[in-house]
Amino acid sequence: DESINSLSQETANMKELLEKLLFLSRSDKNTLKVNMEYFNLSELCHTVLKETTFIDDEHELIGKISDDVILRGDIGLIKELLRILMDNALKYTPEGGTITLSCAVSKHNVILSLKDTGIGIPKKHINHLFERFYRVDEARNKNTGGTGLGLAIAHQIVKTHDAQISVTSELNVGTEFLIFFNK
Repeated sequence: DESINSLSQETANMKELLEKLLFLSRSDKNTLKVNMEYFNLSELCHTVLKETTFIDDEHELIGKISDDVILRGDIGLIKELLRILMDNALKYTPEGGTITLSCAVSKHNVILSLKDTGIGIPKKHINHLFERFYRVDEARNKNTGGTGLGLAIAHQIVKTHDAQISVTSELNVGTEFLIFFNK
């Protein structure tokens, strides 16, 4: 039974890795199917927060979500972007820490933010975070796992939407990902 369970888990891991590589390959070849439409980003943020509460009770999850923020984009890809950022925040924020998901509209942009009170990222790694297979060595341990593809996929989703992403981080204080979508 133990061997079968181990093989089953490894098969699931390989399937997930293959799906991530296929996504990136399709993006590289401009064959990724993107369904651009207007949708309510506020509702999507509330949904992601609610889904996260079902799988995590170790962190304080906060939503600072303006009402009726409308975005033109691929709702499936934006949800994947949110899940990637949320997953990283959950992995690297100690139990009892806070994760804040925000969305708002400024004069020129729709702004999406995910901020945590996690372990932070050393400055020397910030410029490499979106590279494929890149892992911050200090953050790697048996509990975090990962392939080093999540943030590369997040970056590709942002690029697909002609948006910009920035990261600010301070060790032992936390990290914030900010995404600016054109209105």
